[in-house]
Amino acid sequence: MKEFADQIAAMRDQLRQCAERTAALKATNEQLLREVIQRQRAEEELEQLLSLLRGTLEATADGIIVSQNGKHIATVNRKFVEMWSIPESVITARDLSLVLPLILEQLKDPDAFLRETQGLLSHLDAEGHGIFELKDGRIFERYSLPHRIGGNIVGRVCSFRDVTLAKRKEAELAESQRRLASLINSLPGIAFSCSNDPEWSMRYLSEGCLNLTGYTNEELLESGVNSYNSITHPEDLPKVLSTLEQAVANKQPYVVEYRIHTQSGEEKWVWEKGSGVFDNNGQVIGIEGFITDISDRKQSEKAFQEKEEFLELVLENIPQFIFWKDRNSVYFGCNRNFALAAGCSTPEEIVGKTDYDLPWKQEESDFFRECDARVMETDTAEYHIIEPQLQANGKQAWLDTNKVPLHDAQGKVVGVLGTYEDITERRLSELELQQSEQKYRNLFHNSLVGIFRNSLVDGTVLDANEAVLKMFGFDAYEGVKSVDLYANPADREILKQQLLEKRFVENFEVQARRKDGSLFWVSYSGKLYAKEGYLEGVMIDITERKQAEEALKTAKQELEIRVEERTTELRQAIRKLQGEIEERKRTEAELQRSEARFRDLACQEALLNRLASQIRNSLALETILETAVQEIYNRLAIDVCVFAWYRKDGTSSGWDVVKEAKNPDLPSFLGLYPLESWRPFTCKLVDREEFQVDQVTQNHETVQQTRLPYGTTALLSLPVETQSGQLGTLTCGRLVSWQSWTDEELELLQAVANQLAIGINQAQLYEQSRIAATTAQTKATQLEAALRELQQTQSQLIQSEKMSSLGQLVAGVAHEINNPLNFIHGNLTHINQYAKDLLNLIQLYQEYYPHPAREIQAEIEAIDVDFLKEDLPKILSSMTMGTDRIRQIVLSLRNFSRAEQTDRKWVDIHEGLDNTLLILGHRLKDKAHRPSIEIIKEYGNLPLVRCYPGQLNQVFMNILTNAIDALEMRHESWELGDERGSSYFQLPTPQSQLPKIWIRTEVNGSHQLVIRIADNGLGMTQEIQRRIFDPFFTTKPIGSGTGLGMSISYQIVVQKHGGQLKCISAPDQGTEFLIYIPIQPPKSSGLLQEGLAGTLTHQEVINLTAC
Repeated sequence: MKEFADQIAAMRDQLRQCAERTAALKATNEQLLREVIQRQRAEEELEQLLSLLRGTLEATADGIIVSQNGKHIATVNRKFVEMWSIPESVITARDLSLVLPLILEQLKDPDAFLRETQGLLSHLDAEGHGIFELKDGRIFERYSLPHRIGGNIVGRVCSFRDVTLAKRKEAELAESQRRLASLINSLPGIAFSCSNDPEWSMRYLSEGCLNLTGYTNEELLESGVNSYNSITHPEDLPKVLSTLEQAVANKQPYVVEYRIHTQSGEEKWVWEKGSGVFDNNGQVIGIEGFITDISDRKQSEKAFQEKEEFLELVLENIPQFIFWKDRNSVYFGCNRNFALAAGCSTPEEIVGKTDYDLPWKQEESDFFRECDARVMETDTAEYHIIEPQLQANGKQAWLDTNKVPLHDAQGKVVGVLGTYEDITERRLSELELQQSEQKYRNLFHNSLVGIFRNSLVDGTVLDANEAVLKMFGFDAYEGVKSVDLYANPADREILKQQLLEKRFVENFEVQARRKDGSLFWVSYSGKLYAKEGYLEGVMIDITERKQAEEALKTAKQELEIRVEERTTELRQAIRKLQGEIEERKRTEAELQRSEARFRDLACQEALLNRLASQIRNSLALETILETAVQEIYNRLAIDVCVFAWYRKDGTSSGWDVVKEAKNPDLPSFLGLYPLESWRPFTCKLVDREEFQVDQVTQNHETVQQTRLPYGTTALLSLPVETQSGQLGTLTCGRLVSWQSWTDEELELLQAVANQLAIGINQAQLYEQSRIAATTAQTKATQLEAALRELQQTQSQLIQSEKMSSLGQLVAGVAHEINNPLNFIHGNLTHINQYAKDLLNLIQLYQEYYPHPAREIQAEIEAIDVDFLKEDLPKILSSMTMGTDRIRQIVLSLRNFSRAEQTDRKWVDIHEGLDNTLLILGHRLKDKAHRPSIEIIKEYGNLPLVRCYPGQLNQVFMNILTNAIDALEMRHESWELGDERGSSYFQLPTPQSQLPKIWIRTEVNGSHQLVIRIADNGLGMTQEIQRRIFDPFFTTKPIGSGTGLGMSISYQIVVQKHGGQLKCISAPDQGTEFLIYIPIQPPKSSGLLQEGLAGTLTHQEVINLTAC
């Protein structure tokens, strides 16, 4: 039993051990199972990671190769194969030594790549980076890292990236930055950037800083020795800082000009332009800009200003008369001489006037404007236009005028510039010279002695009188022109020799040939004019004398035997003949002296007449005195001629010399000479006697009592007394040479003194009358202008108040109409729908109950249901159209009647034109006395215009209303014939005489909007065109118009909008109005008070309300 128990115990131990081992095996089994599961999971995760890695390798833009032990290829992506063009067989072989040669043969520098690769293989833990260029131009960037597994290096990972485009961009960016830096540093100025601090300190300055300021950019930066503000002129620095702060606050660019001081102390003007730099939150972080030197421009501007001032000085002091006009011959300006001639005290007074506003005659003004128009239309200058002019002082003057066209920057003619000289005296002198020349010509032709001028070269006659023509047998001068005076050419050579020796010839006898070929003898006496190449003198026919001499010679030869007997007789005859010759010579000399005396008398008479004419024609005292002394000085052989007034008023008594004409080498004699030094001289002249000294000597009693000017040799003074009792003296003196005073000189001076006294009296009377007339005229002009201005202002105020009331009335009526109209118009849609529903219901009843009750059938026939179904929709449609029409008219009425805005608005001009035509629609329809007026629109592509729309609508209303009136007036007198269009459109001729209005809009080259409104109405004359824009001018019957419509339209267009309003018309040719409106209004457009032209005329409001 014990053994059995031991066996059982042993079995129990074995069973326990077996259970323990079973439990251990089970635990081991479970552990193995868990490890297998974990390994499967790890393998799955590894597979996912490998898949992700493979996907990443294939998706990356880089070519990647992983090597193992420096010999084998562990992995490679498709990008690497594509980048290096590696064959698939090489990749499959996994041999790195096969890949390396394929890479090296594609590189520009394979040695460098090989050295770097070998270096990385020899240092397994090194990291590598390099950039390599391929032969085909591509650029690859390589990164090489060691491949570690468990901390051990097993190979390398290399990635290749194609950076060709990036490198090119980097190169281009570097080149662009280089060019930008070079350009900035080459600019003639400074590119800058400054910080946002109180001083706006510079943080960048370009290299141009040195050239402009003399400082390097480092010296003026934030960390430099100086600051840029320190070299800015102290007077300009506050302005610069204020400009910068204002520009930054408004976030706008700025431009400022100021002065700086360079390192050398030089002051320069600079121009700076910049703008603020802001962050994403809109906060300013600094300013960037450019600074350049404008010193030369400033100097040029200063020089230009000085030249402009000098030009103005020249215009004011030049003796010519200068003026300039615009395209309409309205004066834009003139110099002072022209203003005075036109009756204006200053050149500014003439601006805005026309020739009709100046004192010219009507025909003179017409001629001036005709000439202006010709010059501007042909764009051709005209010179030396001789024309008369009645000046403001009443003087009828003659002008030598030049006119040239003025052009704007585009070469368009915008006006005319004119200059003229007063040639009245010259023209009178020319007339007197012509008269004098005619006198001498009469003496020349009527002389019994032959007077001639002939050429020394060929002997032909250049000029001859009647006596010469008679000698040569010609009836006219043209025949003798080609005649050689010398029958023997040798005589001409002899004459030339004598003339060259003596410069004159006397009694040169030579044979000449007549027209019929016969020879005759003449005797020449004349003077040589070598420079001109001719001989001028007299000739005498001595043929008879020569024939006598020839007869004597023949008789001597034939009667030689009786020579002795007849010697005495012949000698007596010769002496007699010589006596006759001497007598003839004396006669000729006396004739020459008489002729010279006659010429002197004629010159003195001409002088006296010219002087008297000039003195009497000129009513200016200064001009009279100056003309008198100058003419006497020029005529007489004297050294000085003066005019002096006798002054006797206490301390300043004496002779006051006011005018002089003298030898330029002598000092001036102007001034006051005390009576104490001129007592004998004064006594004579006060007694109205002349004071004459023929030879001044030191012992002369008068000379001793009179302080004559040093070197005076002869003195002659004549008293000149005026009607007012004023005493003057006309004094002549000789200082350089001595010569006694002749009776002729005394007589001439006495006559001049008499004429001078008359001229002075006339001048004094004229001056008194002129002052009185000027005063009266000024007062009358002032009163007339004040009255006209008062009337115009009163009318405009009444009209404005009346139109304001009517405008409020129209606005109220339009508002009252608009309320029920909106109610009616809004319900018409429902009524229309209800009517359709009812008609559909009736239709259904008729379909389902074709045989209604007898009473219903009777009612259907009575009201004619079929007609109602057809007509009711038409009635509702016409009602809708009517309410739409009323709404448009009410809207137009509200637009016209509302108060004008004080500010300009951007509007569509076409909308204003269409609204105006809509309001005038009732007047365009056919009437009993005329057909309907056709409106032809030729609208252009217009931008929006900044203007006062209500005022422009008023202009359109005025012009279109006048056009309709003109068409209605003309229709009564139309006859069959060709229709004439407007002056601009040149429309083709239709077969009927229908009234038409053309409206065309366009934009011209001057950035102006042009509106042309033309009609084929009656047209108008030039006189009406000239006054059409005048206030209160109207051609309509009394009560039909105020005369203010076109005047207000002109003010709206020209003064309110800075544009132009022109009228082109002719009788029976229609009328065209041209309206020019600037698209962008000028800066100074406030030329007219607000609201002046902002109301409609009474007739226009009546027309509106009649719609």
